[in-house]
Amino acid sequence: MTGSRNGRGPAILARSNDGIVAAGSPEQRGPRGVSAATSLADVLYVLVAAALAVALSHVPALGVVLYPFKLFGTFTHEWSHALVTLLTGGHVVGLRINPDLSGEEYSAGGWGLAISSAGYLGTACAGAALLLAPVRRAKRTLQGIGVTVAALPLAGMLLQGATFTLATLAWAVVFAVVAVGVGRRGTVRLAGLFQQFLAVELCLTALDALRDLVWLALNAPGVATDATNAATATHVPAVVWAVLWSIAGCAVVGWAALHLARRALLSSASGATRLGRPLSS
Repeated sequence: MTGSRNGRGPAILARSNDGIVAAGSPEQRGPRGVSAATSLADVLYVLVAAALAVALSHVPALGVVLYPFKLFGTFTHEWSHALVTLLTGGHVVGLRINPDLSGEEYSAGGWGLAISSAGYLGTACAGAALLLAPVRRAKRTLQGIGVTVAALPLAGMLLQGATFTLATLAWAVVFAVVAVGVGRRGTVRLAGLFQQFLAVELCLTALDALRDLVWLALNAPGVATDATNAATATHVPAVVWAVLWSIAGCAVVGWAALHLARRALLSSASGATRLGRPLSS
């Protein structure tokens, strides 16, 4: 983070009408008290994470690096179904994450349309929220994610009697250990990059899955998907739901990206304006 390193070191100084103030003080902060340096760092981490994600996706030999992050996308998708099932009065029977990145959530009761919609939209919303999460708090964020990933299957078994495959439980434990480990032991830069890489992969996973869903609705309508489940519940064609969810998912991710860029630009402009003010005589 510009201005200090791990909370230590000299702060960058800027002049104001009242004399000299440290960067990051109220005089140097942009909208909602976010410093220009912090906002620009958030954008930089996202850009680096996005570049890495694209580069890795085009090198087959390095695809194994992306695999755990893509599984996290499946985990988020299926648990979005499960949480909405619980919120709408249903019961989670089981949840499965498969090695081929597919997954299933089995439930009884609840509001079928909301449950069907939750998977894709929940993943897009989670990715967008993580994009906007401040990088300066990445270590705490990753620890929270790790604890949540480990706790959800346990809570599902104890409170709902849900069943999980061994592969699902093993992945949850490994991912939780890595996330908590990076959050506790990693540097601030490593934690920030890990968080934003996870955010970018969640967003890309959601958008890729929605694209595939639209293709299936158009070309293979007999394949069971969340859209066909929604069609059964509402008698509205599956392709309509696939398109509506795609529009909503793109809107959520696009809004988050634009908000992040706008926040950085406004903070930078605010800081530049204050830095450029003449000293009082």
